[in-house]
Amino acid sequence: MDDLLTWLRAEIRKDIAGAEKLLEEGSERRWYDRYHCVYPRDLIARGQTELALLDEHAIESTGFSRYCRVCSEYSTKPGESSELEPAPAPCRTVRLLVSGYQNRSGFKPSWLD
Repeated sequence: MDDLLTWLRAEIRKDIAGAEKLLEEGSERRWYDRYHCVYPRDLIARGQTELALLDEHAIESTGFSRYCRVCSEYSTKPGESSELEPAPAPCRTVRLLVSGYQNRSGFKPSWLD
């Protein structure tokens, strides 16, 4: 699982670096063909958002298991103590995020399980 997070962060940082290079070259947009272009500022913002999501859904460890603190729920039924119901890591949010990178080299389909 650590390789998923390491790989995904590296891919996102590569996208950000490529977009920053386009801006340094003075390109506000780059056309790939007659109908498709990319806006570097949008790529940078999207990448920063994805990195923030990964930070938000960081994996916690109890020593026996790993879970997502954000996606875990607390029992709040009257008369019951508040106990954490751990959400397994990687959580659904991280798996959805990595699914957007599934066509890249190094992606492992098992990360979506």
